[in-house]
Amino acid sequence: PGNDLRLRLFQTEGRVRLQVRDAGIGIDRDQTNRYFEPFYQPYEGAPSTGMSLAMARAILERHHATVTVESIPGTGTTVT
Repeated sequence: PGNDLRLRLFQTEGRVRLQVRDAGIGIDRDQTNRYFEPFYQPYEGAPSTGMSLAMARAILERHHATVTVESIPGTGTTVT
């Protein structure tokens, strides 16, 4: 789990959307907003600094874009 990563790129109505999906352990729905907190790790021992999504959101918002996270425990996470 967690090693399968899929990237999809869409263009609709003059907009571009990038979607990154993994087949990891996922997180509970009530925790998805915390993903954007600097240094947040969804579970102990997570192989992450907890900075990627916080930095991505800050950069994207400066360019009038958005980033969202959807996750299903036991299935994986999708970042769009």
